Amino acid sequence: MKQMIQGVNSESRSMDSLSEVTFTTISDGASLKIKNLLILCSMALITGIYLVWVWEVKSLISSLNDKIAKNDHEADFSQIVTKDWELVCSLHPYSGPLYLKQYDRVYEPQGYPDDGTWELLFIDVDGESFSITGSRHDGFGIQEQGCLKRADAKFTYDGFRKVWRPAVPGVG
Repeated sequence: MKQMIQGVNSESRSMDSLSEVTFTTISDGASLKIKNLLILCSMALITGIYLVWVWEVKSLISSLNDKIAKNDHEADFSQIVTKDWELVCSLHPYSGPLYLKQYDRVYEPQGYPDDGTWELLFIDVDGESFSITGSRHDGFGIQEQGCLKRADAKFTYDGFRKVWRPAVPGVG
């Protein structure tokens, strides 16, 4: 006995029995809604990641500017940058990529190539990284120091040069 099965997408199909129906079609409208939902969720995730990164950047810059305004010339980056990291390295677009043997990775500078640009690369135990970049237009510079372990990431402010520099020298 032949029956007409009305599909969700309004197409009619002829089937010998209902047991032969093993698939479900989604109408173009429902498919579009699912695609739009996936796009919206992806955009929300990307926006969330971006906002966390922006928060770290603004937090560091505003914390350092607050310290300057209060005449507090010491900063412990392990307390300011709260994400998980074990090493901070300074980069500059002019200095080119940084190879770190302990992670067997090359890190490319992310900052805009300009004399006043500074970049700090924060690296976690797995070698994953995030950068915070800024410029002297933020009110200060950061002296290139090589890399510092989290415990040693303490900086002092040189008010004459308007630059934060490591309290202890960095490693290569």
